[in-house]
Amino acid sequence: MQNKVLLKMVVVLMCRMIDKTLRKKSLNDTFHYSKPSIYPFWHGSEFPILMSNQKRNIVIMVSLSKDGELLSRVLQSFGYLTVRGSSTRGGERALIEIIRYACKGYSSAFAADGPKGPRRQLKLGIIYVARKTGIPIVPINCSPKNKIILKNTWDKTIIPLPFSKTIQIYGEPIYINKEDDIEKKKF
Repeated sequence: MQNKVLLKMVVVLMCRMIDKTLRKKSLNDTFHYSKPSIYPFWHGSEFPILMSNQKRNIVIMVSLSKDGELLSRVLQSFGYLTVRGSSTRGGERALIEIIRYACKGYSSAFAADGPKGPRRQLKLGIIYVARKTGIPIVPINCSPKNKIILKNTWDKTIIPLPFSKTIQIYGEPIYINKEDDIEKKKF
């Protein structure tokens, strides 16, 4: 237990140190879309996105794995709410929780390519939540100029280097109607 707490503290401290040095810029007028939204992101790109969108009433789905436990604690320390589950375990319950939060005015964020990939291939959970809630999907990306890419990980995790400039952009809202076929709305 002490090792988990210590590891979380070290990870949070490192993230905060890097975050404080980043020079963040948004290509849109703001870093945050003004209405509740569903933000899809690809695995591997989460760190720069999460550092640019702290404390904004965003609920994130995190897997039930041991790595997910650490990630959930780190995210909570940065002001995010988390629900636990994934397409391979506990996903239905987690989607129901996200829908409940959405009905209370929260935004949500998902790794669009699911817990295990394949990398950059959209899973249907995001489209399902958008259809159930009427909340738009707002594509988002954030890229650091100077970064480390962990090439030995399946998702090629991106970690911004300290003092790097990051640029964030989000796309036009995408609405999914209740009568839409979610398989056909895959983009």
